[in-house]
Amino acid sequence: MRGLLDRTATLWVDATGSDEATPGVVEGVDETARALCRVLRPGEGTDVVVRSVNGVAGLVVRHHGRVTGVVSVAVRSGRVATAWAVLSPAKLRTWNRVDGRGDAATGGDAATGGGAATGGGAAV
Repeated sequence: MRGLLDRTATLWVDATGSDEATPGVVEGVDETARALCRVLRPGEGTDVVVRSVNGVAGLVVRHHGRVTGVVSVAVRSGRVATAWAVLSPAKLRTWNRVDGRGDAATGGDAATGGGAATGGGAAV
């Protein structure tokens, strides 16, 4: 993970209403890498797919078929400089809606981007 991040990487976490994390900001390559690994929740039952999130590069994290996180990124000089992680269940509702065939929707409009989270000391 560290190899993908700019040395000054920042992660904004919007986790309002989530039991999985605390909203806030994580700064620095080491802290950002650790936090993103926790957001991505690698392991059995977890799928991470590349998707456009609000028109920018992003990842959608599903745990046992349910979207548990949406991450968008800003890249500088080939490395992730800033990432925004939306873990708020209320904001992930559109990502978890079911279409008429019973399939989970493939996209949504999670509010990510500058100012997506406020406060400091995010714990993810």
